[in-house]
Amino acid sequence: MKRLKKLFLPILATLFVLSTSCGDKDDNNGDSSVDFKVGKTSLSISVGGDAQEVAVQSSENVTLTPADSWLKVEQKSAANNIYKYTVSAEANLTGSERKTTIEVSSGSNNATIEVTQATGDIIVVDADTKKFNLTKEGGNIIVKFKYSGEYKFEIKPSWITESTSKALTDGSKTFTVKKSSSTQQREGKIIFSTKYSSDTVTVTQEKGAEAVVLPEGQTAMDIAKQMYPGWNLGNTLEATGGETSWQPTKTTQEIISYVKEKGFNSVRIPCSWYIHSTQKDDYKIDETWMARVKEVVDYCIKENLFVFLNDHWDNGWLEELGFSQSNKSYSAITDETIAEKKEILEKLWTQIAEEFKDYDNHLLFGGQNEPFQNYELFSTALGNNKGKTLDPILLQYNQTFIDAVRATGGNNKKRILVVQAPSVDLDLSLESYFTLPTDETENAMMLEIHYYAPWNFCGGDNEYYWGTQTSSNYYSTWRKNESEMSEAFAKMKTKFADKGVPMLIGEYGANWRDLSTVSDADQNKHDQSIKEWFAAISKIGPQNGMVPMVWDINSTNQNGTTGTMTIIDRNKLEIFCTPAYEGIMEGTQAAEWMK
Repeated sequence: MKRLKKLFLPILATLFVLSTSCGDKDDNNGDSSVDFKVGKTSLSISVGGDAQEVAVQSSENVTLTPADSWLKVEQKSAANNIYKYTVSAEANLTGSERKTTIEVSSGSNNATIEVTQATGDIIVVDADTKKFNLTKEGGNIIVKFKYSGEYKFEIKPSWITESTSKALTDGSKTFTVKKSSSTQQREGKIIFSTKYSSDTVTVTQEKGAEAVVLPEGQTAMDIAKQMYPGWNLGNTLEATGGETSWQPTKTTQEIISYVKEKGFNSVRIPCSWYIHSTQKDDYKIDETWMARVKEVVDYCIKENLFVFLNDHWDNGWLEELGFSQSNKSYSAITDETIAEKKEILEKLWTQIAEEFKDYDNHLLFGGQNEPFQNYELFSTALGNNKGKTLDPILLQYNQTFIDAVRATGGNNKKRILVVQAPSVDLDLSLESYFTLPTDETENAMMLEIHYYAPWNFCGGDNEYYWGTQTSSNYYSTWRKNESEMSEAFAKMKTKFADKGVPMLIGEYGANWRDLSTVSDADQNKHDQSIKEWFAAISKIGPQNGMVPMVWDINSTNQNGTTGTMTIIDRNKLEIFCTPAYEGIMEGTQAAEWMK
C-alpha cells in the first residue's frame, strides 16, 4: 500500500498542475507572459474639447477610471492583449485650466494617466437653439450658449438684427427676424466666435410673397424708352459742403422747368445721404435735408419728368471704403466691414424708400454711384483682377439695396430700381463674373454705367477731336468714332437689354474747350467733334436699350483748353454749350428705341 502511494502521488501532482494551467487561461486568449504597458501616461486636451485614443497592453482585463466626471472614457476594442479606449472632454467653459487623472488597473497591475485641458476664450451654442425655422412674419428668437472669456457674433443677412427691446441675460441673446417680402425661402446665419472656437446658428424663413408682375406699360423697359434724353443736376445735392459749395446756383422750380422746356425727359439727382445722417447706430437722416431733397424731386415730378435719385459720392463711405479698408492705398476689406456697410446701406435706403413710398414710377432709385471706380486706389493695385476681386462684394451691396427698398412695401414693391455695374464701366460689366442681384419684382431692374470714352478727349486736356475730325494730335486708338461706340453698345444690348434689363448711361460727357487762343480752325474742329460725340451717344444709346443722361456741373469757367462739362447755365437759364446741346437733340431725334 505504501508502495502504491509512492507511485500515484507524482502522477496526481502532475495532473493537478495541468488542470490548473488550463483553468487560468484568460478570456482574451492572451499570453500570460505579456508585459503590462500603457501607451500614454499623459494627455493634453484642447480648450474646445476633443477625443484621444489610449491603448493598454495586458494579458488580463483592463479598467480605466477617470477621477472627474468632465472626462469621459469609452472602450473601443479588445483583441490580442491590446485594449483601446477613447478619452474625450467637451469644451472647457470654466475659465481656468483643469487637470485630472485616469486610473488604469489590470489584475495586480496599476498605472496613472495625467490629463490636462487648456483654458481660453470659448463659446458653445446649446444644441436646441442652433436651428430656427420661421414663418414669413418673422419674430424674435433666443439663442442660448455657454462661454468663457471674450466672444463676438456676426449676423450674415441684414434681415436678422440683435434685439435691443428686451433685456439680455447671461448665456443668451435675443435676435429679431424681420418680416419677409422675398419670393424665395431665405437662410441666414449668426456666427458666434472667440479666439479658439466658433459656433453657428442657422435661421430659415419661408418666402414672404409671390413675384409681383408690373401692370402693362410699367416694366423697366417700357419706362426706359420714355426717359431719354436725360440730364444731371450735377455738383448740387451730392456736394459735401452743401448745395451750392460745388456750383453757385440753388435749384429752383424755374431751373427744372427750363430743363423740361429744352427737351429733356428725365433728371438724375446725385445725392448724399450718409453725410447728412447721424452716422451712429441708427444713421437717421436729417429731417431738413430729407425735406429739401423731396422738394427738388417734386420740382421734377410737377413737370412730369422721370427722376433718378441715388446715393452718390457721399465722402466715399461705400464706393471706396466699402471695397478697401483705406482710401489712401488699397487694403483688402474684411467680411466684418462688409457686413457693417450693408447694415448702413439698408438703414439709409429704408428711410429714403419710406419717405417716397407713395410716389409712382416716375421716381427711380439707384443704390450707389461709382463703386470702386477710383483708378489710383483700385486699378493700380489690382490691375486686370479688379472686377474679379471686387464684383462679389458689389453683388452684396446691390442685393442689400434691392431688398431694403422692396421691404418697405407700397409702390416700392414695383418701383424701378437701378443697380450699378462694376466701376460703372462698360467693359467690366461684360465680364462673365459680373452678375445682377435677384429681385422679387419681375422686369423692374435697370443697370447703370457711365461713359467717358476716349478719356483723353472727354476729360483730358490734350486731345480735342473725335469722329470725322482729325489733326496731328488726334491719337486715340480706342472708341475713336461712332462705329466703335456702336460696336461696344451692341454688346451691352446682347447681355442685358435683350434679356429685359435696360441701361442708364447715368453720366456721360466731354469737356468743351475754349481753343480761340489756338486758332479759329481748331475751335471749329473741336466744336464739331463735341457735337458728333454727343449726337452719337444720344442716337446709339436708345437703339441698344440705353438711356443717356448727360453730366452737367453748372460751371461756366472754361479753364482754357482744360474745358468744362456744362450744358445749361442755371443762373441765366440759357444753353451754355451749344455744340453739346445740339448734338444731344439731333441724336435723340434720329434715335429709335431698340427693337
